[in-house]
Amino acid sequence: MSLMQIYDGGTELIERARKGDPVAFGELIEPHRVGLVAYARCLCGDFSSAEDVVQDSLLIAYRNIERLFPEADFRTWVKAIVRRQALASGRSRNRFGPLLTEHMEAAFEIEDDHLEMERLALRRCLGDLPPRMRHVIDAFYSGGESVGHISDRLTTPTGTVKTLLHRARSALRDCIERRLRVTRGGA
Repeated sequence: MSLMQIYDGGTELIERARKGDPVAFGELIEPHRVGLVAYARCLCGDFSSAEDVVQDSLLIAYRNIERLFPEADFRTWVKAIVRRQALASGRSRNRFGPLLTEHMEAAFEIEDDHLEMERLALRRCLGDLPPRMRHVIDAFYSGGESVGHISDRLTTPTGTVKTLLHRARSALRDCIERRLRVTRGGA
């Protein structure tokens, strides 16, 4: 299903969900679930807390869908609920600083079809990372493992795992920026 089909059918799904149809709400939320968990992960800092925040947020959204204004964007509305829940739960950790948070917010607002260049750059840059860094990034972000768990599993000091994550994020940021400049014809 394309994004256009999702948005075109969204009005009907919202109306059905307002009438108490949980299947319609599930269909309405499904295309956004992965993005919402990723967003919550950035706010909370760990996968488990992010999933909890999203689950709580979806219950709130379902119970309050009649409050969604007809002209409002459903995804933006649910994202705001996720943000409020993360902050209210005390799980939000702005460990990335305001600049990165601003970029993360902007990236979430861009439709998925427009992110293909960024995804391609990320895949290539992940492939360029040294294997140990790539493993730690995969375990932390894709696997939802804590730094402590990764440290225990690799029998590596926690500080070393944190350093690997920091260096990997910096390398990815620089690599992605460089690839996007080349792709977009910049200097």
